[in-house]
Amino acid sequence: MAHSISRVVIVVATALAAIGGGAAHGQELTYADGASDVYLLQADNTATLYGDMVNTDVVSVLVDHRNRQIKAKFGFTDLARTSQRFIAALSVRTSDSRRYRVVVNALSSWRGEAAFETWNGKEIECASIHHAIDYDANTIELALDTDCLEKPRWVQVGLVTASTPDGNTVYVDDAQRPDFPRWNVWSSKVRRG
Repeated sequence: MAHSISRVVIVVATALAAIGGGAAHGQELTYADGASDVYLLQADNTATLYGDMVNTDVVSVLVDHRNRQIKAKFGFTDLARTSQRFIAALSVRTSDSRRYRVVVNALSSWRGEAAFETWNGKEIECASIHHAIDYDANTIELALDTDCLEKPRWVQVGLVTASTPDGNTVYVDDAQRPDFPRWNVWSSKVRRG
């Protein structure tokens, strides 16, 4: 069944950490994205439903907005060390109208690299950004301190993945839509702990 934003589940974790422990938990946004909803992008910017594609098809998203850190985890149908290199771009819109992208790319290294960017693609410093690609579990995890985002009260996110097996052919999945990606489709607000 096609994924619908109306099926997004917001889970609020309100328990505080034990005395002397870490920061309070904020909201978690979790949702499933349909499998086999990858599109083949044509040279004329049209798209055709392709189905499942290794290193591209997102099936789950988790975003945890804590007081001092934002964590995210994305599940895929299949991540593999193949010629099908890929990029996962998490777009973030903040409560004060700022927009950023956190990009994890595995184009030149299987471990991948992470970058923090302004909305127009200019890379900016965020020393706290961490990522991990687990090919056995089919997941990508990333985290960054909320200082990099100017400590917003809430964030909205969008996730788009893309892969290219030969440098010319491009496969794309928007993890919030079952159809061809329409950029700037935002999730519900995920509030800080």
